[in-house]
Formats: sequence, C-alpha cells, structure tokens
Amino acid sequence: MIKFAVATYGTLFLFVGICMFIVGSFTWPYIIGAWALYFGKAVFISWWKGGLIGLVPGLGPIGIPVAIITWICMMLLI
Repeated sequence: MIKFAVATYGTLFLFVGICMFIVGSFTWPYIIGAWALYFGKAVFISWWKGGLIGLVPGLGPIGIPVAIITWICMMLLI
C-alpha cells in the first residue's frame, strides 16, 4: 500500500512538472519577447528556456494570466 502511494505521488509530481514545462514553453517566450520588443530590444527566447522558467515554483502557473495581461497591454499600448 505504501509503495503504491509513493508511485502515485511520483507520477503526479512528474505529470505536473511536464504540464508546467509545456505551459512555460508557450507563455514565457511570448511574454519576454513582447515586452522586450515594446521597449525596443530585439531578444529571442527559445521554447526550452521558457519551459525551464515554467518549472520555477510560482512562475509556471502565473504564466497564463501574465500572458493574457501582456496580450491586452500590447493591444492598448501599440
């Protein structure tokens, strides 16, 4: 019974980590690139760097609302 619980939590931890990596790989390159472009800097953030940012605790889940806010700000500022 204990081995099953450890395996389940390990699988859940891995699944959440993969999801945060995928979310970060889409959102953080867009967020950083959009704001850098707005301030006149040309920067390229690859998808895997965004994925690593998404793995940082707290920055993974917050990437979605920050990307939405960035999208709204870019519509109003540009």
